[in-house]
Amino acid sequence: MVAQDIIDALTNMRLISLTYTKEKTGEMVNHKGGMYEIGTNKAGREVIWLWDTDRNDTIRQFLIDNIVSYDIHPEEEFIRTNPWPIKLYGEIIQV
Repeated sequence: MVAQDIIDALTNMRLISLTYTKEKTGEMVNHKGGMYEIGTNKAGREVIWLWDTDRNDTIRQFLIDNIVSYDIHPEEEFIRTNPWPIKLYGEIIQV
């Protein structure tokens, strides 16, 4: 289950840093960016879709269960570079 402060970061358009364990390799990685969506993927697993602002290349999917730790940056607003809406479990919360 997604923590309320992560949901608040999504709705308030704040950046988040994740420490994450990759499913296939077990490698631990760090990503910082803005969330476009919190929901479930096609396999029915709970995920965050995040635009990595450091790499500025693609939306990445992160399984909630594989997030080791996170840090929300309340002073850093997520400025979207793509026109996609912000969604929380399929409901558009920001156009």
